[in-house]
Amino acid sequence: MNSKIKTIVADYIDYIEFDVSDIDMSQVEEYGIKWGTLHLVMKDGTQISREGSDSQGDYKWPVAEHFYDDEYNPLEGDEEE
Repeated sequence: MNSKIKTIVADYIDYIEFDVSDIDMSQVEEYGIKWGTLHLVMKDGTQISREGSDSQGDYKWPVAEHFYDDEYNPLEGDEEE
């Protein structure tokens, strides 16, 4: 291992799911997602917000590791799977 490594960052895949089965998506004018909440603006001007349900991510194995020095510069040896 490189003695210059001061920080290791592990990347994981996770997702949030939104149930919109009761919404006529053809009537959605625009949407946005922020802080785990789906915000819909309908064509008639009404707004709908839905909280997402997270996937309870599996943190057993990261998809990548990244190594940084004490100034947060990336170091050789980043591992991508």
